[in-house]
Amino acid sequence: MATPRLCRTNLNLICCFQKCLNNIHAPSGLQRAGIATTPIILGTKAKRPPRGVNLDKRIRPYRYGVTVASESQNTGCISGSRQWTRERITDDLMIRSFIRGTFLPFLDHKRQTVVIKRKLNTIIVALFVVPRDQISRIYFLVGYAEKLMGAMFGCNVQLVLQTGHY
Repeated sequence: MATPRLCRTNLNLICCFQKCLNNIHAPSGLQRAGIATTPIILGTKAKRPPRGVNLDKRIRPYRYGVTVASESQNTGCISGSRQWTRERITDDLMIRSFIRGTFLPFLDHKRQTVVIKRKLNTIIVALFVVPRDQISRIYFLVGYAEKLMGAMFGCNVQLVLQTGHY
């Protein structure tokens, strides 16, 4: 039986294949064992959103009401919790209308959600405002709203404002 002769093109292919294998930086133990690591190294990574993209740009408009609007809903009225549910709902409605009336010139019309959190004897109200060159007026309104709502509800009220420009 005659041994097959290697022509010049086959030798070039073998040399090229060996160079490609040498460029792959796999652990030496895996190369000796004969385990192919090429698909792992050359595999594709999952697509990640860019770092500068915020939540509003990442969510599609038709999914926004499902994913983000739940923050502004009252979760204290889940079925089974009957204690103080009516009072919580009326308090939330009053807080939302008071905040919208007080901070009307500074509210961002794209994100008008007012998030209300309750922790023990504290009500935390979070909202997004656009300052429009009147920072001192915003600080006054924050103090005014905290004092007035604290006196109305008989507990500590804390306003958390997030500012930003478009």
